Amino acid sequence: MKRKLHLLPISWAVCLACWLGATHAVHADTKLPTPQDCQLSVNLIPQHVSCNGAGDGAIVAQIFDENDPPMLTELLWSTGASGVQSIQGLVPGVYSITVTNTDECVVVESIEITEPGELGSVVLGIEHVACAGDASGAVTFTAFGGTPPFTYTTDQGVFVVNGGENLLVENILAGSYSAQVVDANGCTINSSYTVNEPPPLIADFFDVEGVLCPDDATGTAGIQVQGGTAPYAYQWSNGDTTALADSLPVGLVSVVVRDANNCLWQDHVAIVILDGEAPTVVVATDLTIYLDDQGQAILSPEAVDGGSYDNCAIESMSLDITTFDCTAQGQQTVVLTVTDQVGNAATAFAEIQVLDTLPPTLVVPNDTVLYDCSGFFEYEVLAMDNCGNVTPYFVAGLESGSSFPIDMAVVNVWGVEDDPAGNSTLDTFEVTVLNTLDGVVTMMEASCPGEAEG
Repeated sequence: MKRKLHLLPISWAVCLACWLGATHAVHADTKLPTPQDCQLSVNLIPQHVSCNGAGDGAIVAQIFDENDPPMLTELLWSTGASGVQSIQGLVPGVYSITVTNTDECVVVESIEITEPGELGSVVLGIEHVACAGDASGAVTFTAFGGTPPFTYTTDQGVFVVNGGENLLVENILAGSYSAQVVDANGCTINSSYTVNEPPPLIADFFDVEGVLCPDDATGTAGIQVQGGTAPYAYQWSNGDTTALADSLPVGLVSVVVRDANNCLWQDHVAIVILDGEAPTVVVATDLTIYLDDQGQAILSPEAVDGGSYDNCAIESMSLDITTFDCTAQGQQTVVLTVTDQVGNAATAFAEIQVLDTLPPTLVVPNDTVLYDCSGFFEYEVLAMDNCGNVTPYFVAGLESGSSFPIDMAVVNVWGVEDDPAGNSTLDTFEVTVLNTLDGVVTMMEASCPGEAEG
């Protein structure tokens, strides 16, 4: 008779076997003796424990004989369960079933239910953050036991790895974290880890000393470092590489501090000028300036300076008044201001004499020769002065519009009244009249003595 697979009334057990996808069964080496023509056989399909210690194993029995459906009188499991083709809630161990049919054939089959090793996860190594605040930490995990592949859920993301592989998670900020590992059967385990970081790298300036004068390079500055990871390296903008820099010029000086992890701190400090002393102003004495032909005189600070000096250097000198005109003749007072390179300034008064020593100017005709028997001659005399109007006056000779004598050089003298400074001028020119008529006398004798015809 052909053997067939029969479903007992508890058909859900067979469906469970299909769901498990089992492809083999483990048979015990020993069976109870059966009659020579016994057609009874049993195939056991296991569902092993999913997670270590879970107790969720199961077994489904497939039963065959010459009957369809099989004619059974007894189903007895080693757990004590009877009359059912499947058992559940099993822990690891060996389980058996005894099946008896109506032909009194008896079959005993056994199978072992196993469980995976206990799921575990270990943090193999932690790379701590190098510089405070950076996301440079890393952690390496490995999982064991359970059923691969393993899915890690961390604060940095979800990662899947196969059995025997390690997981490296990078770009982690400092802090305390947890990671959950889930294997292929849904078993879970949690791990925790802490990524540390060094204290922030900070520094403070100390012993900052300025320079006395702007051109000095005598400043100093020190840097005191905390946090980070020692040892520290220093780089100042003037080239110094120690914690204390010297020979610093005036202005901003920068420094970069680098720790053993290549973390950086940088800042700058001002080297200031300490000079607060104003220059000493010395003015010259017996100062005199003279008005020019335009009635002006220019005074420079250098002319007034009598040897002013400063503890550093003088930057500039200035006067409150530098230009004088005819209205400022006589003694005047000016203020000389001397300023050093820092801006410290001092002043002093100086007395000067403004003088006009230029005489007025007379414009008279050039020496003139006339060829006119009448001797009549008109001329013009002009007078000018750098400090105002002046009037010319006749001194000697002949005035304009006079008849000058023939064959005589007349010297005409003119003068200018004193200008406001008391300056005066005299000037002369000559006028000569030449006779242009030459007489010719022709004598003719009388033809006869006594005749008046000569």
